[in-house]
Amino acid sequence: MSTTTISKSASKVYQEHLGQLGYGIALWTPKPLDGKPAVRIGDVGYIDPDHGSWHGLFNILDPRESQKDVPDNFSPLTTSSLSSKPIRYPNQLQAQIYTSQEITQKDLPADKSSRNEHPDTVTCQYRCEGESGALLALQQGCDSVLVPHNRDWISYMRRNHRSWHDYVTQKCGLTIDKEDVILVRDHIKARN
Repeated sequence: MSTTTISKSASKVYQEHLGQLGYGIALWTPKPLDGKPAVRIGDVGYIDPDHGSWHGLFNILDPRESQKDVPDNFSPLTTSSLSSKPIRYPNQLQAQIYTSQEITQKDLPADKSSRNEHPDTVTCQYRCEGESGALLALQQGCDSVLVPHNRDWISYMRRNHRSWHDYVTQKCGLTIDKEDVILVRDHIKARN
C-alpha cells in the first residue's frame, strides 16, 4: 500500500506557522504584484494560496465612482463613529528575527577575523525541530494600523459578505471559499 503525501505550498506553511505568533496572516509575497496597490484598511480581497500575495478587489471606504469595479449593490461604509477611525501604532514589530515554535536558534562562535571586522555581529544557526516551520527576519521595524472592533464595521460586513463572495466567484470567476474573502481591518507593514 502506498501513501500519498500532499504537500502544502511554502506560502501556506509560512502563513500557518507565523500565524501562531498572533500578528495576523503573514504574506509570503508582501510586495504588490502587477502594479496593484499595497493592502489598505477597508480592502476586500483574498490571499492567493499558491503565492501568498494579497489581491485587493475594492475598498469599502472609497466611493463607488473612484473604483474600477465593485459588486452591483456596493455602497461604501459611512460612519462618523470615532471607533471606526484607524489608529496607527508605530514600531509594532521590532527589527529582529521572528520564528514559529518549531524553529530553534543556536549561537555559533565567530572566528577571529570576523570578530575583528564586525565586533557586534553574532552568528546564528536555525533548525526546524518539526515537519515544518517558518522564520521572518525583519531588517527594520514595522508599524501597525488598525480599526478597533466596532458595531459599524461588524454590521457592514455581515450585511455584505455574501454579496462580496458572489462578486468574487461569479463576476470575477474565481473559485474561493466564503471564509477566504477578507475585509482588512488591520495590517502590519515594514517601513519603507
